[in-house]
Amino acid sequence: MSANIGPSAQTLKALETVPVSIAILSPQLLILTASDQYLRETETIRENIVGRNVFDVFPDNPDTPEAMGVFNLNASLQSVLLNKQPHKMAIQRYDVPNPMVAGQFITRYWEPLNTPVFDDAHHIQYIIHMVTNVTDKVLADEHLALSKEELISLNHKLNEANHEIQATVEELEASNEELSAIREQLQHTNILLEERVTRRTKQLFESELNLRTLIATARNPLAILRGRNWTVEIANQAIADIWGKVNGDITGKQLLKILPELEGQPFAALLARVYDTGVSYGEDEEIFYLDTPDGTVVKYISFYYDPLFDTDGNVTGVVVAANDITGLVEARQLLEKSYDEQKVLNEEIGASNEELAAANEELLATNEELIQAKANLSANIVELAEREAKLSYMLADAPVAIAVLKGRDFIVESANKKVLAVWGKTDNIIGKPLQEAIPEWIGRKYLKLLGKVYDSGKPYYGNEVKTLLEQDGKIQEVYSNFVYQPLKNPAGKTTSIMLLAHVVTEQVKARKAIELAEEKQRIAVEAADMGTWYINATTRELVTNGRLRQLFGFNADEEMPYDAAALQIPELYRERVLTSIEHSIATGALHQIEHPIIGYHDKQTRWVKATGKLYEAEPGKAPHFSGVMFDITDRREQEQRKDDFISIASHELKTPITSLKASLQLLELMKDNPSSQMLPKLIEQSSRSMNKISALVEDLLNVSRMNETKLQLNKAPFNIAQMLNVCCNHVRITGKHELVVIGDEQLVVNADEHQVDQAVVNLVNNSVKYAPESKKIYFVIEKLDGFAKISVKDTGPGMSKEKIGHLFDRYYRAEPASYQNAGLGLGLYISSEIVKRHGGEIGVESELGQGSTFWFTLPLE
Repeated sequence: MSANIGPSAQTLKALETVPVSIAILSPQLLILTASDQYLRETETIRENIVGRNVFDVFPDNPDTPEAMGVFNLNASLQSVLLNKQPHKMAIQRYDVPNPMVAGQFITRYWEPLNTPVFDDAHHIQYIIHMVTNVTDKVLADEHLALSKEELISLNHKLNEANHEIQATVEELEASNEELSAIREQLQHTNILLEERVTRRTKQLFESELNLRTLIATARNPLAILRGRNWTVEIANQAIADIWGKVNGDITGKQLLKILPELEGQPFAALLARVYDTGVSYGEDEEIFYLDTPDGTVVKYISFYYDPLFDTDGNVTGVVVAANDITGLVEARQLLEKSYDEQKVLNEEIGASNEELAAANEELLATNEELIQAKANLSANIVELAEREAKLSYMLADAPVAIAVLKGRDFIVESANKKVLAVWGKTDNIIGKPLQEAIPEWIGRKYLKLLGKVYDSGKPYYGNEVKTLLEQDGKIQEVYSNFVYQPLKNPAGKTTSIMLLAHVVTEQVKARKAIELAEEKQRIAVEAADMGTWYINATTRELVTNGRLRQLFGFNADEEMPYDAAALQIPELYRERVLTSIEHSIATGALHQIEHPIIGYHDKQTRWVKATGKLYEAEPGKAPHFSGVMFDITDRREQEQRKDDFISIASHELKTPITSLKASLQLLELMKDNPSSQMLPKLIEQSSRSMNKISALVEDLLNVSRMNETKLQLNKAPFNIAQMLNVCCNHVRITGKHELVVIGDEQLVVNADEHQVDQAVVNLVNNSVKYAPESKKIYFVIEKLDGFAKISVKDTGPGMSKEKIGHLFDRYYRAEPASYQNAGLGLGLYISSEIVKRHGGEIGVESELGQGSTFWFTLPLE
């Protein structure tokens, strides 16, 4: 038996570059090497794990008592060593150490497959430990076992070849006299074998070209940068799309000349770090500013930089792998997930016929050159068969849909399991023209696109294309990203088309559902006119919508940090508000508070109501304190006016009641002396107090009737001038003010004269109250487009524009500090309601020092 020898250095080097996550384990469970993708997904460095026991590198997470990763993996590996059979494990939670924080672990879920590889004596040479990272979402299809038909066919051919060689040897042993003839026959056989090797070498070249095409046209963005100036050697269209370029325009150019905007961004420094240290580096999320003809575009990407080494171990370039994750960051939980499921089964088929070598030792000695040539040919054939088997297995079980369509009739030459599942077909379609294999495509655009690719020799890329396919007897909507890649012979003529597709139906439907939910949420927030906030409970980073920034007096598109927002809260309230926030973050209690804000730019005071709570951390994210804020300034002002009104009403009613009470007490004392000279004065004083109380009560009743829509209008035609000449006698008899009627004295209006008279009286009382020095008060009558306009004009001090906007509000009193005027602040409000019930409008024109003109309109009919 041969000794147990591990894989060669060349085999290990080749396995390090395969595009799947694998680790090569010795029978003693030592890590011999691991692929680059395995290192990225396990957050490890090759030099730190090679030569170590796999369970020393990846122990169980001590913070997870129920962890069974080490136990389950060890059981699987022991089963492989004992039974010499591959063992596929169920999906496992197996956390990996966090390289950035000692003692902490990163949550990971895997789907492992442990496969033994044997030497010539059928001893386990090493174990391929392949894992698929299914942390974000478990989306695994059933994995079918590798078909044995190819191996049986290959073994059959090898047996036939052995029989032929054995027959030749028997003929050589039968007679040395026929050596020359046999030698000529062997030389002829050698020529045939050389031709066969040439053909198989060409086929191998085409297979490798197909594999290179597969990698070059992968949907994942990839690029290779060479040299210290990072010249783009290879880049697929996917990474060119991230850079906002066309693939053909960037190959052979320096990266910083293609994207000069990278200066000042972290990417150039990170590339230099990887190039100088030879250590891989990656980020799950990084902001990327891209200059476009329409301006700078902000993107978010995840990326990995892996160094490329020459045979001396020197760094010669960097492999760039990136993904555009902008949609995920901007939607908050924008879902864009990628699942790579690949299985690679590397079997090395080697056979040596020691008995044949021993039986023909004398012949091999005399024909060393011929035997050496035969050995070389045999080695080439074995290597070719191994590489073909590896490539066939890789394509058959690849997690992306792959098919090769031969000729202009697009005959299905090969189709892996994934594409058959997507098409809803079986392998019975192999060898059939595409129109016959998938009849539902007849008349559809796909056949025309294939014809265009075949004729032009240029690939076609489709992104999230919707296709209707029959699956399980039903027509289903299937979304996919795909490429039609022409395959050409050495003369450059297209001979076949390779179809590569990645089904993204669930991602597309999930994204559309999220977009719809976010749009509904945005519409609801905008309709409610409320501000929203998000505070990182760890860093206190503040994220708000435009409405909340406006409430704090910032522009809607202006940055507003947490500390700046806190400074807009008046000092009297600030500590209470911040204490409530910190208490909510610390305990999870509801944060609900009302407080004022002084605007950052406009210095305007606003009252707001804030409600928020702490939301627990999600996997990989910090807890956050979020909530909403409403502007309650109008409500607070209304409440303040109501309080002021109650105070004023109490004062206004108390004064005449006190006077009336005093008069009645004196009358009580004088009831036995009715001839007293004070008696008429006391009765007059009592009457004035009662009139004042009645007027106040009437104002309150009018407001109540208006609020309950009980104000009845008794319309009838009347002359406006006549009504104005007899109204406001309480002002005329004092002799302090002259009421002057000017304008259209013949104008007649159809309205409730009593109510209009009350509206005019309220306007005149307002002029008398706030313009006591105005000797004349003018009534102006005008006719305007079917309306009568009545104005009350004084020559008093006027008022500022800030007060004009509130004059007709209930309980509003626009009195200067120098006046001590009585009243409930209801007169102008009552006038406004009377005018509006008539279908008219009311307003005021005033400037400081220029007097005021109150006016209203009434429909003539």
